[in-house]
Formats: sequence, C-alpha cells, structure tokens
Amino acid sequence: MKWLKDLTLPLLLLYCCDLPTPGRRSSWISGIQADDSPNEVTYNVKVDLSASVHEIGGRFLSMSFPAKYIPVQWTEKLQNLASALSPADIRVLGKFQQFCPDQNVEPSKIQGRSPSAGVPQDPCKNKEAGSDFVLRGNQWQIFNANVAKVGWSLLLGLENTKRRADGSWDSSLAELLLNYSSSKDIPIGYFHLGNEPNLYPVQIKLTIVPKTLVEDYKMLKGLLIKYQLYAASKLYGPDVTTLDKHSTARNYLTQFLAAGGENVVDAISLHHYYCKNNASMWEFLNPSSLESLRSSLEIGKTLVQVTTNPLPLILSETSSCAGGGAPNLSGRYLAGFLWLDKLGLSALYGVKQVFRQSFFSGAAYSLVLISDATPQPDYYLSVLFKRLVEGPVFTVNLNPPNQKLRVYANCAKQGKYTPGDLVIYYLNLEETPAVLSLDQFQDADLDLYMLTPGDSEGIKS
Repeated sequence: MKWLKDLTLPLLLLYCCDLPTPGRRSSWISGIQADDSPNEVTYNVKVDLSASVHEIGGRFLSMSFPAKYIPVQWTEKLQNLASALSPADIRVLGKFQQFCPDQNVEPSKIQGRSPSAGVPQDPCKNKEAGSDFVLRGNQWQIFNANVAKVGWSLLLGLENTKRRADGSWDSSLAELLLNYSSSKDIPIGYFHLGNEPNLYPVQIKLTIVPKTLVEDYKMLKGLLIKYQLYAASKLYGPDVTTLDKHSTARNYLTQFLAAGGENVVDAISLHHYYCKNNASMWEFLNPSSLESLRSSLEIGKTLVQVTTNPLPLILSETSSCAGGGAPNLSGRYLAGFLWLDKLGLSALYGVKQVFRQSFFSGAAYSLVLISDATPQPDYYLSVLFKRLVEGPVFTVNLNPPNQKLRVYANCAKQGKYTPGDLVIYYLNLEETPAVLSLDQFQDADLDLYMLTPGDSEGIKS
C-alpha cells in the first residue's frame, strides 16, 4: 500500500482487524494514491505493535480560556463549537483583582466561616461589572454552566502574586472564590498556582523562590481540604516557561522538585512555545522548530525521573508562538504542522495532557475568534484528532529516516471504530512529494482524512 503526500496534513486510519467491517468501505481521495514520479521518495513505514509506549485519554487534547472572556455570552454557535471538542479540560487563569459574590450570598454564612476570618465582606462595592479585573458571581456561575453543558471540566489557575507581610501567599481572594463556587456546587477538578513564576522577577519585579511556591501549594492543599467539593481536586505546577529556551525555567523546576514539589502536586505543568510572535513562515516549517518540543520534553522527563516520586508531565499552556501568536501565521493552515506534530510528539513522550492556548480569544493562535466565533484551521484539526485518536500509542520506524517527514501511530477512538483499529497520522515538510509504503498493512481497509489549504493563499490560507 503506497500513499502520496505533499505539503498537507493527513490522518490515515487503518483497520487492523482480521475481517472488514460489514457495510463500511474505505474513503479514497482522488489523486492521492501514489503514481511514479521522478521527484518522489519512497519511505517504508513500520509500526511497532508488539507493545504500546504510552496511552492517551479522551481529555489529552484540552484548552485554555482567558479569564477576561468569562463574561462573554456564549451563543448557540459557540456552544456547538465547544461541544465538538469534548471531552476536555479547560484551563482558566484567574487574572482578576476582585471577585464579587452575588448580593444575596453572605460570605459569613458560607462554609461556616465568620466575618472575622479575613474574607472581604463587600469587595465589589462601586465596581463596574465587566471590568477586566473584576469578576462577578453571576458571570462565574453562567460561565461554569456553559462549561458543564459542553462536556468540559475546569482547571482553575489561582493568582499567587498577592503576598502577605511575611511573604506568604495571600489566599483571601481564592477563599472568596472557593466559598462562592462551593455554595453554587460548581465543580473544579484541578487547580494550579500562579503562571510562569520564573519570569516574575523580570515581568512584575517579584520573586517567589521555588521553595516558597512549594509552601504556597501546601497552603492551597490545606485550604481545599476544608471544602467537601474540592478536597479531592488535583494540583498541577509549577507552570514554568519553555524548558529548552529558558534557563530560568530549568532552574526553577529543578529547585521546585528539590524542595519537595513532587509531593505537593499531582502533575508537573510546563508551558511550550516554538517561537516569538514575530516569527517568519519558515519557522513554522523548519524541523528544528518542531524538534524544540522534543528537547523540552526530554529535559522535563529527565528532571522528574530522578525524584523519589516521578510525576507525569502536562503542557498546561502551549501553542505555536508566544505573545498571542504570529499575526497571519498562527491562525493559518501552516500552523497545523506545529500543532499536529505537538500532539503526536507529546503522546509519544507520555505527556498526560496538552492545553491549547487558547479556545476562544482575539489572539492569532486562538482556535475560535472572538469577533464572530469563526473557527480557525487548527480548530478543524483538533476536532478531527478528538474524533479519531485515543488509547495506546506506538512507535513508528521510518526508512530512510527524515526529520521533515514525521509519522505517528495511535489506536483509534472506539465508537466509530472498533478495537484493533489504528490511526497513522503524519506531516511532510519537504517541498517534494513523499510516498509512504505501508506493506505491514497490505490487506487493511483504509479511511484517509486530508486537511489541505482552503484558498489561493496556499499554506497561509
């Protein structure tokens, strides 16, 4: 079986069952089956099915959601777009200065706390609803109702930059939010503290050393235990920046683990971006850019494996380019090369979850644009991945090796497909066609899904 691949992003689904499924036929795309060409190179693809190396769950591909968009009304269109990506976890970073409970909620009567417990009684008096820095209770409640309706679960990032006189974390805002959320039966399955603490000294002139962050997490864990609804919630941290690019991130994670961080969180959370927002088109197609993720994951795995309690890695914030993405690139077809490779490489390295930055915003890297809820190309790639890929992950051998031809294999998601079905997904960064020889699956039925440029703009469409 040979298939031709140019600069496109197919996902092949191969049926590895002994007998073809009755009534189901392969989807053949005209012009894709390979013919001899003087410029093409044939690659032999071998999937090692003797044992899986890892396994990914249905929430492997998850997303982030900027807190400032919590007040935005969810239209039916937006709900449908979100539902197509479920199940998923949604990471919300609580970058607001005040939380304003509803007027009929008395903090002193929630969770048995008294007014003297230090929780502000009316922090929002004279505050305007809809402010970027003020979140009202009804907005929070409506947002979480939408999250539940579309089949998502919440990962809440709590701010830790407000400190007490002794240098410890001031948890008063978190307590106010937890009191309200608990009173409204809002489920929050996961928490993390802060965001890229290794950059605090430069960005906000604040230093929270890793040992102090570990103590902050202990304080958070002690706080959550007081709430029946959140006592079993998981903690992620320390949310440092790209490991292979920032020595401060490597040092921070090393010290966080040395201070006992692996005993206070349930997974090690990292961020990853390939480039800055002034990147060129060729940085999206350069294999060295894609390989930077491998470097980051290898650094992360090395650091956690030497601890007494090795924890899984998650990419709690990630996309193509930092700083909102590269204009006219991060929201275009060619960004899919980075996104599909990130999903494949993360699965191969045993990353537990990949949180795409972001589901909904005005940034270039957003899956859905806030202006009119228009899905960008990576949205469709994400939906396709969600519907096809889940379960055991397998290694792939390519002969001859070529970093510009990147091939991954995973069990197919059950439901539409049956146990034993396999997904091979791949991308070709070469400017010349490539032929994949799949002799291992000579008698297999096949569905072929192709994502191709949509207009005259080509890979920038």
